Amino acid sequence: MINALIERKHSRTIQVERVIMSWIARWLIVVCLVVVSNASAQAALVINVGNLFLNPGETKSVDVLFDASGDSLQAFGVRLQIDAPANGLLRFGNPPSDAELSAGNYVFAGDSFAALNGPFSSVFATTTTDDTYDGGDITNSGSGISITNTNNLLVRVDITALAGATPGTFSLNFDDTNSTFFDENAVSVDFTSISGTITVNSPNAVPEPSSFALIATCMGAIWFVKRRQLYTSGTKVSPH
Repeated sequence: MINALIERKHSRTIQVERVIMSWIARWLIVVCLVVVSNASAQAALVINVGNLFLNPGETKSVDVLFDASGDSLQAFGVRLQIDAPANGLLRFGNPPSDAELSAGNYVFAGDSFAALNGPFSSVFATTTTDDTYDGGDITNSGSGISITNTNNLLVRVDITALAGATPGTFSLNFDDTNSTFFDENAVSVDFTSISGTITVNSPNAVPEPSSFALIATCMGAIWFVKRRQLYTSGTKVSPH
């Protein structure tokens, strides 16, 4: 009888222990899921590539900016590509100017490894001459920077439309596949991007014959009005 009671008590103890272990296991799984979720559920960065208007033979700079809401950023690498005609007359400045490193709104201003030790940027050909830009940086302190404001500068690149560049509007693409962002824990930060455009203006067109006729008519009208004013004022006007 006593042995039976002891065995029953022992059996219940084992059952209670199993229930407790089951609840502990479930709790640990929930904790792990929360940790993993928090590690990967960074608020997405929103990348905006600027738009550019160029005349043939002209060079201008364009900014790549981003907005954030409390993200921590320690390192980034980005790639831009010009989608233009294959004549290679629309291209990135080479070597890159790295002008972002001295800008006040640069994402790592005051804590840039590239600014202190030399930039990582490069320009090379993927489809046409100098149509691809690679750039990036990391904090010099090794710590992440919490970013909550808008219009943070990532890169500032020069683009040239050489003489003879085809007029039109072309894409300045932000390459999501070859771009990445990391926080201080080396966890990838999600992002979305909006590519920009480059518009190459047409050279000044020569007026058509009808335009010349209109110009001549306007000039004749101006001469007639001026002559009439001089006569009205009593000033002698030469026939010529």
